[in-house]
Amino acid sequence: MKKLILTVALAAVSASAFAQGSVSFANASTTTGLPAGDRNVKWDATASQFNPLLTAGGLVSSNFAGVDLSFLRAELFFTTTSSTDINTFTPVALAQNGITTFKQSTSTTAGSWLPKTATLLGTTAPPSGQVLNMAVVVWDEHRLRLKHS
Repeated sequence: MKKLILTVALAAVSASAFAQGSVSFANASTTTGLPAGDRNVKWDATASQFNPLLTAGGLVSSNFAGVDLSFLRAELFFTTTSSTDINTFTPVALAQNGITTFKQSTSTTAGSWLPKTATLLGTTAPPSGQVLNMAVVVWDEHRLRLKHS
C-alpha cells in the first residue's frame, strides 16, 4: 500500500486564548492574530506516487486536482512539557474540536483546514503562565497517520 505524505509548511496554530484551556485551531493566512507567513499544508515529492495529479508543492484540499481527498484530517496535539517528541503529546479528540478537515481547492485559503476552537483538557488559559507545545498531525482516516511536524 502506497503511503501519501504531506508536508506541513508550518505546524503552528493560533494560540489565542478564548476560555480556560481553549485555542484557535486554524492555519489560514486570514486567521486573526497569527503573524504573516506561509502556514499552508502542501504535497511533498512523493504525492504523485499516490495519484499522478498530485504535485509537489500543491496546496492540500478536500478535492485537489479533482481527486476526492475528503478523508484527510488535521489533528491537534499538545504537551505541557518542553518535549518535542510527538509520542509524548496528547491528541485533542474530535469531541474537543481537535480534528478537522481541509477546505476545498476553490477556497481562497486552500491549503488550510476548517478552523475550530479546540479545548485542551487538563490545561489552563492565560494569564496562568502555562506554556504548551503544540503540533498538527495530518492523516488519512482510511489509513494510518501519515506525517507529523
